[in-house]
Amino acid sequence: MFSHSPTVCRTSSGSSTVSYETAKGIRLGLQKAVLAALLATVLAHSTALQAREGASGLRPNVEFTSIRDLVPRTRTVIFDVAEDEDLPAVPDIGLSGGQQESESVGLPPRLMPPGPDLPPSPEFQPIPSPEPGVWHEPQMYTVDPYAEEVSLPFLACDDEMSPLERFHYFNQTNGDVGIGHERVMFATMAIEPSQPSNNVRLAYASSFGLQTPDRAEFLWAKIGGNGPKFAETNVDYQDFRFTMEAGQGRFSFITEVPMRVLSSEINGQSSGLGNISLTPKVVLVDGQRWQISQVFRTALATGSAFAGSSNGHLALEPGLLLRYRWSCSTYLHSQFKYWIPIGGTSNFAGYVGTYGAGISHVWYETDSFAILPILEIIGYSVNGGQTTLPVYAGNTVLPAGKLASASTNFANILPGVRFVLGPEGDLGICEIGAGFSSKSGWN
Repeated sequence: MFSHSPTVCRTSSGSSTVSYETAKGIRLGLQKAVLAALLATVLAHSTALQAREGASGLRPNVEFTSIRDLVPRTRTVIFDVAEDEDLPAVPDIGLSGGQQESESVGLPPRLMPPGPDLPPSPEFQPIPSPEPGVWHEPQMYTVDPYAEEVSLPFLACDDEMSPLERFHYFNQTNGDVGIGHERVMFATMAIEPSQPSNNVRLAYASSFGLQTPDRAEFLWAKIGGNGPKFAETNVDYQDFRFTMEAGQGRFSFITEVPMRVLSSEINGQSSGLGNISLTPKVVLVDGQRWQISQVFRTALATGSAFAGSSNGHLALEPGLLLRYRWSCSTYLHSQFKYWIPIGGTSNFAGYVGTYGAGISHVWYETDSFAILPILEIIGYSVNGGQTTLPVYAGNTVLPAGKLASASTNFANILPGVRFVLGPEGDLGICEIGAGFSSKSGWN
């Protein structure tokens, strides 16, 4: 046992003595030895844990496997999180044993990626990293991320569906807006659509029982002059028109090439090229309800006046086209044009005003098929000029006939229907229209 006094320290045998300073040094040495043993125990335990976690005994501080790992989850207005909503906090990730804080990533609020506990943003797709610590830029969608995806049927090869397969697949009534709402504003046939668009049209028109074909030189040149030789009592004709319109938005340009086949009672049969016309179309007013466009048609004397397929002179026709959206499925249409002859027969050619009103409606539609009934009324006002009337001598018609005033007013009623076949492919949308007139206006 040890006993001590203020000055010396003796052993139980009393054979030796130790000073106070020496005893203090011994105690400090013992304390250091105990602390060293404790530190060695802690280090040995930590080394064993690291050995169990990885063969190398070390683990990287940061490993970026997706965009979400880069941005800590906070309560900022990234996804319009309410102020009173508590989200779990994530501590900053250190790059050197927790001694250095990671820098925050500055992205626009709308494009900030969410954390794992928040719903994923459709603007981002997580991109796995091939190795730890590699940064990848966000991958943005090139199409509307909120658009509804359409699941197409499986095909044996990479080719697109044929037109018949596409029609069969999309031809279903689902209660939503279909292809008819996209084409109802273009449904009229006698009235020109006011909206410029890229399209190609093939039109066929047939007229029967025409008795005054040279009225004001609108259809024929003067009979006995530049036109056919003999006065007529009955003319039947068919027009085939090929129309190309190029443009969109607020401007387009229209080229029309007509072919005419005639069967007349006196002058016999003939056919040939009609008057090719060139027409620019410009939108003047384009509102939510109203659309007003200007057209200026120039008809060239490209056909044969003697055969009756042309009137034999240049003509200008300025006009206005109007459209009113009554509802999403019903449109009202109107037009006002004025035909001006240039170089016609003096005192025989006249001026013709054309005006019309119509309505188009979506009666039935799917994603690939629509039925659009239409009703149009076209009026004509012939001002000035003359026409040739047949003169009978017994049962014989005199060749020259007699001249009469061409001024008159009349209107034609044209009910019809247009069928839309889709969906749109490489050649666009196919439409077929049919209509008929109550009477021939030039009788």
